[in-house]
Amino acid sequence: MLKKQVISVMTLILLMLTASAINVPLTDAADYPTYFFLTVQPDPIGVGQTANVVYWLDRAPPTAAGSRGDRWQGWKLEITSPDGKTETINLADSDAAGSGIIKYTPSDVGTYFFKAYFPGQNITQGNTVNWYKPSESIKVELTVQEEQIQSLPFPPLPTEYWTRPINAQNYGWHQLAGYWLGAGSAGPHGPRSYNSNGNFNPYGSAPDSPHIMWTREIAFGGVVGGEFEDTNYFPGETYDRKFQPPIIMQGRLYFNQRLGTNLWQGLYCLDLQTGEELWFKNGTTITFGQLVNWQTPNVHGVMPHLWSVSGSTYKMYDAFTGDWILDIANVSSGTMVFGPNGEILIYRLAGATNTLSLWNSSKVLVESMTEWYYRPVGPLLDGNKGYEWTVKVPDIPGSQSLLKIKDGVLYARATYTDAAPGTTKVGDVAYDVSLDTIQKDGNGQYPTSINNLWGPVNRTFEGSLLNGHIDKNILPVFVKEQMVWYGINTRTGKLAWGPTQPYENSWGVYQPYADWQSANGILYAAGYDGMIHAYNITTGENIWNWYTDSSGFETVYGHYVFKDSAMSICDGKLYAVTNEHSPSTPLYRGSKMYCIDAVTGQGLWNISFWGLYPVIADGYALSFNYYDGRVYCFGKGPSETTIVASPKVSVFGSSVLIEGTVTDQSEGAKGNPAVSDSNMSKWMEYIYMQQPKPTNILGVPVELYVLDSNDNYRPIGTTTTDKDGYFSFSWAPDIPGKYTVYATFEGSISYYSSYALTVFNVDPAPDATITPIQPPSTIVEQYFIPVAVGLFILGIIILFMLILSMLKKRE
Repeated sequence: MLKKQVISVMTLILLMLTASAINVPLTDAADYPTYFFLTVQPDPIGVGQTANVVYWLDRAPPTAAGSRGDRWQGWKLEITSPDGKTETINLADSDAAGSGIIKYTPSDVGTYFFKAYFPGQNITQGNTVNWYKPSESIKVELTVQEEQIQSLPFPPLPTEYWTRPINAQNYGWHQLAGYWLGAGSAGPHGPRSYNSNGNFNPYGSAPDSPHIMWTREIAFGGVVGGEFEDTNYFPGETYDRKFQPPIIMQGRLYFNQRLGTNLWQGLYCLDLQTGEELWFKNGTTITFGQLVNWQTPNVHGVMPHLWSVSGSTYKMYDAFTGDWILDIANVSSGTMVFGPNGEILIYRLAGATNTLSLWNSSKVLVESMTEWYYRPVGPLLDGNKGYEWTVKVPDIPGSQSLLKIKDGVLYARATYTDAAPGTTKVGDVAYDVSLDTIQKDGNGQYPTSINNLWGPVNRTFEGSLLNGHIDKNILPVFVKEQMVWYGINTRTGKLAWGPTQPYENSWGVYQPYADWQSANGILYAAGYDGMIHAYNITTGENIWNWYTDSSGFETVYGHYVFKDSAMSICDGKLYAVTNEHSPSTPLYRGSKMYCIDAVTGQGLWNISFWGLYPVIADGYALSFNYYDGRVYCFGKGPSETTIVASPKVSVFGSSVLIEGTVTDQSEGAKGNPAVSDSNMSKWMEYIYMQQPKPTNILGVPVELYVLDSNDNYRPIGTTTTDKDGYFSFSWAPDIPGKYTVYATFEGSISYYSSYALTVFNVDPAPDATITPIQPPSTIVEQYFIPVAVGLFILGIIILFMLILSMLKKRE
């Protein structure tokens, strides 16, 4: 944080000083007044908090230019504390802009006073010595209080689906973000590793689930059919691999497109999270990516580039557009690493002349521009200007060559020809090449020679050797015929441990043709024995072994095997893909991509796959699947929740039915049901790989909440979606009024969270109608009156019959 503040302040000061230099013309042997400025911030500040003390003269040292020229010297700072005591600090020389900064932490409550002094200085310009007069700053107060000053809060890490670009204010989000530049040397048959020390990506996150974001077909794959029956299309293994070299920067995926089997057509750039094609450059191919952090008085930030290497010519391309920028010819051969700011460094050890050279891309680029800007121009730059230094190294028997470089140690080896049959005799030597060790002297010159850190140490091994990747200052060495590992301390040259117990399966003899990685103090060796062996790289202890399991009749090995370029490691997880040197047709079934806990060796998930290790960045892992000729992107995807409540208006006392769905919104499976993490592998194989639809699909949990008419937000229940992504929940509202109901899917390791809401209303129940209560009937009302009425009617009927009969007799 302080560095960022300093850079901003220094830029402002530089602009002021530039204007001052323009307004004050030079004269011979002149005396120049100076003006000293000082600020102390923040003010006020809490006791025990750190303040920035920034100071500068009104002009830059007249001969200063980048790292060259004079600096203002002899500055002093007086600080008077609240108790009246004064301390004097001798300040360091100024920077090229004529300024400086220190941190100061007050320990007492009260008022501090700061004042800076410049003693004056002679500056030689050409044949003239000019005097710059003494000056002092005003006295600056700093109020220190008990209450701590609060910084702006850090935004929380996202729980919902996020995309690039990440807003520059979101400090802390870097722990989610990463890149894969393919900066390591090419493997035996094409893939470029994460860096020169293997496939361990120490930055960002990686998938916890086999959930697939999207796929893209980049070559014919799968079953041919017809008279070729189940024969598959050629996947490119081993010498014509496709999807090379995958590079990831700023949420973009770059890869070269094959034309046939041995030619390249051009360069694709896709959106990492959706697979959308952003552009294609016909005829352009790339080798690796670069992120270089360029800090000058006028330029502060990271510059993204793509590079194509052909022999000793490096072509630079813009990573955003893919457009060509410039060429650098005559670039040194050797082992490439990135410097502390992302610059390209190439170490070259010439055994014939016993010379060691360091080539630095920044030196070439600076030759084409000033140190104050980043404006590389071409069209062609001379790489011979990029040599930082060339030194003589001690002569050792044989011809030494660079083996590995890590943490400032260059490990070299000479292989002797006088070894007994069946043995390997080597002479090892190491050099300290850290940037703070080989430095310029007072005259600006590098040393002409360096001594070895140790060695040569001669060793004889009973068999041929494989050299692993350095970690924790240990170089692991595998002896093929013995199937054992040794560990050599790169700082001392001493044997740290070994041999280990030999592999138990004879297929392990092919470990040199398989894969090995080192990360966080663990050596991982995956091989033709179907095992991943994990060793404590400091002690050589075999801490766990992981097995692919039996392959039945599918393979001749009895299990599935790991070949070269099988593993990558990120975020505490190891990803490994089974493969074969020259796959027969049809491809055997059951090959998989595995995700394993890198510390415990516990299997986390697996999915049908055949190919190479995945490249990993921003929480996504990508690889080319030989089973169908498609690139797969694994990672945590977006989800969508919907909700409906019915009826919209009901009467208090009745129930409301709440319904909805939770679906996958990833580009490749948009609209499909979201399923449980435990079902993800089989579900993805069904969605993308034409495998049988699983019958035991479980959905995802949905939590339901309401905001009632009293503004109370409360849970009402939890339900689970079914195999179609559908959920329903019946609920009887407990008070009348308007409700807002929320359906929330909290997310999983496969999906980000989502929610939806709807409203309904519950009317009060209507008032009940009051029915008059009749008094109970008496005995007379119940029995006498009905009988009397009946007898009366019967009498009338009898009378009527008598009258009718008399009338008939008269006739």
